[in-house]
Amino acid sequence: MFKNIMLAASPQVRNEAAPKAAFSIARRCGSNVVIFHAIPMFRNSWASQTGLIPEEQLVSAVSENIAKHFAEDINTLPGCSVSVTVQPLVQQALAVACAKNVELIVVGERGGGSEGNLREWTAAGSTVTKLSDEAPCPILVVTRETDLSKGFGRILVGADFSTPAENALRYAVTLAKECGARIDLFHVLDVGPGHPNPEYFQSDMEACATMTKERMERKFGHLLKGVEHAYASWEGIPSVEILKYARWNGVDLIVMSHHSSVKDQGRLLIGSTAAQVAFAPGCPTLLVNYQARPCA
Repeated sequence: MFKNIMLAASPQVRNEAAPKAAFSIARRCGSNVVIFHAIPMFRNSWASQTGLIPEEQLVSAVSENIAKHFAEDINTLPGCSVSVTVQPLVQQALAVACAKNVELIVVGERGGGSEGNLREWTAAGSTVTKLSDEAPCPILVVTRETDLSKGFGRILVGADFSTPAENALRYAVTLAKECGARIDLFHVLDVGPGHPNPEYFQSDMEACATMTKERMERKFGHLLKGVEHAYASWEGIPSVEILKYARWNGVDLIVMSHHSSVKDQGRLLIGSTAAQVAFAPGCPTLLVNYQARPCA
């Protein structure tokens, strides 16, 4: 399904989970992989790091180091290449993604382990948020090592009955048909402090869950024809319950909708639930952008 994959490589990531996932998917799908890295550059009006070393020499040296680091994978994947730039990361990553017709961007979690670092990586205005907002294809976030050599056998899709969520489900169905995977469509009855709903506190939760599953069948059943699937619903905090469901049921991939095209200034561009799920130490999470912007 993925003919061209971009790996956003950085020495600052916590582990090698993302590169291993990208190369594993590439071997299974026969994909080309472009290893992309933007060198962090210090610049102000009087000085620049490029003044200390010629830009071409710096890019060449870093490209060589990256090639050595991933030599084993590069040597066994004929369609593997390295792209290094000193220009702004998001701008150049998008340019490469469009030029290479990239169908999947793979990123990992930054190192450091602090809560502040996670907020920096996922908050509105961050690198990942900007990349997600502009990317013409889904972004796969991989935070811990997982075996993807056999593909995705079980896919969990978060359903909140929104148009972006339906878009994510359609993508998941296409992926499931390619991989022969099962889809679990899961809706959390949100009783968290951020979205208090008095209806849930005045009703039988089992009845609410049953009605929700029936609603999912009515709304999404036609999309899931030909794919093994199941519906699930219960109450809780969405990000927590999605992660628990994935862990308890041996899910291989979580698919979440990305709301960047929804004009809601009160919501993080990447979606707070999506960010909390994607960057938790769980299974890989695919962020599918609603109305992703096509390449010019």
